[in-house]
Amino acid sequence: ACIKYSARNFAYCGCGCIAYWNILLSRGKVFGIPRLASEMEAGCVFRGVFGTNAFFMKRFMEKKGEKVEVSLSPEEILENGAKEAIVMYYKKPRIAHYVAFTAAGKDENGKNLYRFYNVGGKLMRKFGEGNPVIMTLEDYISETAYNFCIYFKLN
Repeated sequence: ACIKYSARNFAYCGCGCIAYWNILLSRGKVFGIPRLASEMEAGCVFRGVFGTNAFFMKRFMEKKGEKVEVSLSPEEILENGAKEAIVMYYKKPRIAHYVAFTAAGKDENGKNLYRFYNVGGKLMRKFGEGNPVIMTLEDYISETAYNFCIYFKLN
């Protein structure tokens, strides 16, 4: 069943809510996503046509007790080894997507690995549907052609 989200549904514009829900799930905080969706609907842009407002995402997470650092630079996110973050990126004109990631250890070269949630598309096909997408942030950035990113580091 598709969850209603503003005038649209999750399949169309729910990735921001799904990204934060994935962070909460990774911490063991389990509850129904419809509840979170109803709380986040106020942040939909143009009744969901353009998804969830990035400024709303930051304020919403802070109201939930999160310490949120916002950056346009992946290097700033990687400083001190980010444990979890949400990335909003623009792929094409007017198309944005939110993806969450959490720490997943280190690779053989000592670089931080992250598990990415709700990746979709090319990476889902590469790793296989239902399989975890685990890679460095640098590799994720090189795999996803984007025009602009906003990083929300959660501490």
